[in-house]
Amino acid sequence: IVLSGGFAPANLAAFFYCALFRKRFVSWGELKLNDGTENCIIQGRLRRWIIGRSDAAIASTSEAKEVFLRYGAREDHVLTTIMPIEVEHFHQKTASLRNGPEYAALRQKYHSGAGPLLLSVGRVVRMKGYPELFDIYRQIVKIRPEVSLLVVGDGPDRSTYERQVRQERWPNVHFTGFVQADELPRFLAV
Repeated sequence: IVLSGGFAPANLAAFFYCALFRKRFVSWGELKLNDGTENCIIQGRLRRWIIGRSDAAIASTSEAKEVFLRYGAREDHVLTTIMPIEVEHFHQKTASLRNGPEYAALRQKYHSGAGPLLLSVGRVVRMKGYPELFDIYRQIVKIRPEVSLLVVGDGPDRSTYERQVRQERWPNVHFTGFVQADELPRFLAV
């Protein structure tokens, strides 16, 4: 069985390999209903062709399941499952960091005052909800200007949001760029 998460050339090669050598092919993804694919005929047809011919699909959310079904997967062949992470590890490491010497310096670096600090961790791309995040932040700072926002991650749209932050003159928005998973507890502690 080949488990493939995407529609890039490597995924196509895996699909053709399975077809050629009579192996099972399972599509896997965190697909979104409004990710722009419906605006591109080629991408839409490619998804429909691969998903419709896959032996099964694994969806990471109920919305992803809807997308798989829309593109031709059989409902009884779609498994919806969460993406597992080591939550307890993050809790323990975060608690440990809050009691350590680095915590105060990090808190001061990313947090301006007594207000809350909002944290976003992920790839900085439009389809991950960043337009909505910054719209929400705009509404919050009108009422609570001391609220900080920390964006942990990188992506092709990062410069767009950095420019927006400069234009809005938000002093309490910080971008860290990409960090490794073992560094995340530092930011969760803050």
